[in-house]
Amino acid sequence: WKNKELAEDFTQDLFLKLIRNAETFDTNKSFATWLYSIANNMCKNEYRKQETKVKFQKMKVAHINDSSPNPDLANFKKALHNYTQTLNEDKKELYVLRFMENLTVPQIAAILDLPEGTVKSRIFYLLKELKDELKEYKGLLTYP
Repeated sequence: WKNKELAEDFTQDLFLKLIRNAETFDTNKSFATWLYSIANNMCKNEYRKQETKVKFQKMKVAHINDSSPNPDLANFKKALHNYTQTLNEDKKELYVLRFMENLTVPQIAAILDLPEGTVKSRIFYLLKELKDELKEYKGLLTYP
């Protein structure tokens, strides 16, 4: 890690995870291997989170011609983009993973190190929040 504080936070999180998951340690195997595998997974998850944040920050509203046949759709896209910019980091990350990267719930759960049920619940509430915020565009939206 280039940032000393991030490295210290990561180390602390690693040891907390080791303590919480102590029962998963197989005493017939090497402690170092177990430690490495947990640290490796944490690093992968952190890199994925960073990639998602960068992608979200680079996200731009799709270019819409002034001659767009549906100005309501153009306004909806702008409103959606503006609203997603106000979401907290956790919700932004979830939005990007699910709706921009089109990842599945199990994939998101693995990346965020959360149970699938938690991910489903968060997606449900995020959609509810977006639906409530963008209710004036209800006619443009279709729901499965």
